[in-house]
This record gives sequence, structure tokens and C-alpha cells, in this order.
Amino acid sequence: MKERNIDDIKGDIEGAMDLIDTFKQINPKSKSVLYLRYYKDLKVNEIAKILGWPSGTVKTTIHRGLEELKYMLEGKKT
Repeated sequence: MKERNIDDIKGDIEGAMDLIDTFKQINPKSKSVLYLRYYKDLKVNEIAKILGWPSGTVKTTIHRGLEELKYMLEGKKT
């Protein structure tokens, strides 16, 4: 395994901080669903049951939320 230097670690930390800052800015519905899916590690059907939404709506919200994060993070790189 390659030994990591301080610049690699610093870059990882900065990337994580950018993700956290960007996550705070996305649509509240997307934020809630992404939190349940990726932080609480719930499955789509569990999220749908909790929110009272169809599974398809949950999947769409996850997809759109990830796209929003990607778009915003790519904008920070330029």
C-alpha cells in the first residue's frame, strides 16, 4: 500500500469539507432523502415507508439530489 503524504490527506479533508458545505445548500427534500439513504443506510423501500412516498419518488429524489450535489461541486472546482 502506498504511503500517503500530508498533501494527499489535506486534499481529502478539503474535499470532505466541500461536500458538507454543498450538502447544506441543496433542496431540503433531497437533503432529507440523501441523509436517510447514505447516512442512516436505509433502503429505498424503508425511506418510502417513513415518508409515505412511492418508491419511485424516493429513487427520483435520490437521483436528482446526487445530480444537484455533483453540479454544485463541479462548480466549486473552477
